[in-house]
Amino acid sequence: MTRRNRLTRKGLAAALVATAISALAGVAGAEPPTLITGEPVPARELANMLYPLPTRSIVMEPPKPTPFGFQIQFEYDSARVKPESRPYLDEVGKMMNLPQLSGKQVLIVGHADASGGEAYNQKLSERRAVAVSQYLARYHGVGIDKLQVAGRGEMDPITEDSYDARNRRVQFHPVD
Repeated sequence: MTRRNRLTRKGLAAALVATAISALAGVAGAEPPTLITGEPVPARELANMLYPLPTRSIVMEPPKPTPFGFQIQFEYDSARVKPESRPYLDEVGKMMNLPQLSGKQVLIVGHADASGGEAYNQKLSERRAVAVSQYLARYHGVGIDKLQVAGRGEMDPITEDSYDARNRRVQFHPVD
C-alpha cells in the first residue's frame, strides 16, 4: 500500500467518524439494540428490523425500528475481521443491497470491553466500525455514502461485568 493510499484511508475513516457524531445523538433515544447470537439472520429479516415495512392493517403508529448487533470477532488488538464473523457481515451486505433499503443509511457503531485504557478502547472501537464499513464496501459494493460509523469504546456495556467479551460488539442502527 502506498503512502497516498494510507492517507486516503485515514482521511476517509476520519470523515466517516465525523459524520456519525450527530447521528449518535439520535441513537440515544432509540430502541435498545438486539444482540444477535447463533446463526446469521437472513438479510430480509435484518432489513425489517432496521426499516420495518408498514403492515396492511390499520395502525396508529408506524412500526419502530430495532437496531441490532453482532459479536464480530477481530484479531487481537486489531480491526481485522476474523473469518468466522464474515457470514454475519455478508448478511448485512446483502441487506444493504435490498430494494427496501435503497436510499437508506445505516450507522455502524463499534464497542469495546474495558480491557485497556478508555482512550485506547475508544479509538479501537472506531477503527473496528470503519473496518466493518470497508468490508461491506469492498465485498458487497455498498456505497460508502450509505454507511456512517462511530465508536463508543467501553461506554455502553451490555453486561454488568464491563470486561465481559459480550461487550465487544458491532451494532447497526437506522439513520433518519
